[in-house]
Amino acid sequence: MTNEQSQEVVKFQLQDFPISKKLTSKKHTYQEILNPHGILNKSGKLIVSSLSSSNALFVIDEKTMRFEKSTGKSGVGPDEIADAWMMDSGLNDSTFWVYSFSTKEFSEFSLFGDSQAPLNKIRQEGDFFQSLTMNWLKEDQIISYQNVGPSRFSVFNSSGDRLKNYGFWADIGDTTINKKASFILSSIHQGSVSLSPSKKFLVLAQVFTDSFELLDVDLNQVKKIEGPIQQELEYTIEFDGKSEFPYVNPNLKNGYNNVVATNSGVFLVYLGLSDEEIEKGGLMATDIFWFDFDGKPVAHYLLDRSIKSIAVNSIEKKIYAITYDEEPGIAVFEY
Repeated sequence: MTNEQSQEVVKFQLQDFPISKKLTSKKHTYQEILNPHGILNKSGKLIVSSLSSSNALFVIDEKTMRFEKSTGKSGVGPDEIADAWMMDSGLNDSTFWVYSFSTKEFSEFSLFGDSQAPLNKIRQEGDFFQSLTMNWLKEDQIISYQNVGPSRFSVFNSSGDRLKNYGFWADIGDTTINKKASFILSSIHQGSVSLSPSKKFLVLAQVFTDSFELLDVDLNQVKKIEGPIQQELEYTIEFDGKSEFPYVNPNLKNGYNNVVATNSGVFLVYLGLSDEEIEKGGLMATDIFWFDFDGKPVAHYLLDRSIKSIAVNSIEKKIYAITYDEEPGIAVFEY
């Protein structure tokens, strides 16, 4: 395992974007999909996840936006999925993977087949159990955000053997940080994770503050991008009678709700509102930021509706967004 890394911090403001553009959308709703959660585009299809439907996954044709099928029966049985918390494109053109946070399982589903059962399932055990996200890095290598331990990310094989660590919490190369401290740091820095199609860049977009990290997987170099308000994270350590946990100041503006790394850069769903403001105003996110892989601002898109997660087709220059409104669906933006 390597313990070497370097980190650079870059700050930005809204005026640093060379392009600021308003985007209008066309919304599509589907009676089959209750409370859509996440969205992934692959091989001409859109895969939508839901946390409250009898089936957890739904496939839509990207060109026609027609509903094609549902898959992944919801439940805790051997051929079911407890929750479709996050999705990954995987390494096979005809399949995709879904991570269940509650049951710690990573399941492969067919994109084109009729079967609703997973083709393959990886269960987290041992050190692998502390992983909170799943992305295929290469054959038999999964990179994951860590709940405890000295590093932000670790690479495991499908058997749960740890192969490599990335992005240490403490000083560069310091692997002595204890589990309690690393749990607190992991908790306050959690957020959305995305791996670029080239598998070279991994992005962690934090939800509690307005910053995201670009990890160069090949070089093990981390660049932290802070902005646009450059908010300092405020939290206290509380005790619930069993263990200590971080309590983040609820008045802080939330940072990033979702991130997608594409061949052309990083697209982030920016919140910029506190939990109370989101609840009272009924809006979640109406801004998308686009950065290149050097961490330089490319474009700021102002949206005509509230959204919570996105998929991006950088060839067709389309953004597909799960809407945050009374009748959630998929909004299509051209940029």
